[in-house]
Amino acid sequence: MPILRCCCLLAVSAGLLLRADDAGTPPPPAPVAAAPRAAAPSPWNLDLRLGVGGLPGTSTVKDKSTGVTTDVSRDGGGDIDLELIYVRARPGALGFAVGGGVFAHSHRADVQGNKPEVDASGIEGQGALVYRFTRGFHIEAPALVIALGSAKATKLGMADSDQGGYASLGLQAGAYYSFRFGLQLGAEIGVMGWSATVKQQNGTGGKDDLVYSGGGGYANLRAGFRF
Repeated sequence: MPILRCCCLLAVSAGLLLRADDAGTPPPPAPVAAAPRAAAPSPWNLDLRLGVGGLPGTSTVKDKSTGVTTDVSRDGGGDIDLELIYVRARPGALGFAVGGGVFAHSHRADVQGNKPEVDASGIEGQGALVYRFTRGFHIEAPALVIALGSAKATKLGMADSDQGGYASLGLQAGAYYSFRFGLQLGAEIGVMGWSATVKQQNGTGGKDDLVYSGGGGYANLRAGFRF
């Protein structure tokens, strides 16, 4: 009996010690949920851009009726256009851009103080390689720009020409920054060549086919909105 009583006391004591030990052990920490990852920016955007800038003036006038080509002094020109461009590129990677819009161009010459001018309007299209440095900043280079439309010319105080055809081809590079609220600002530089063919009075009551043309560098400033 004394031995049995001692065994019972030892068993009760061991149970109390185990319960106390369990009560003092803190529960394992609950797993912490991983912080949600920020969504990656979309690789594509639509950029609506209004551009203004300068263009090369008229450098030659060719009379197709006589075959005579006259060199004139270029006097600059101007450009205003509105374009919608689809841009696809991820930050830190190459991509592409394609789009088009409408334009109004002017090209002037200086002939002994007189300034004949060619005014053209129409549609343009372009395609470019893109490198996107960050979410908001990217460059487009080289960009090929093709413009087709109609033109009218004034010549040394004579009547305006009939409406004729116009075409230009340019190669440019541009840099653009888009703010998070959508505003986009940019600048472009490039080179272009252009030509316009019109019918114009020749001073004897008839009309000649004249080809106005020119080429050179240009620069544009851009302001727009990124969708």
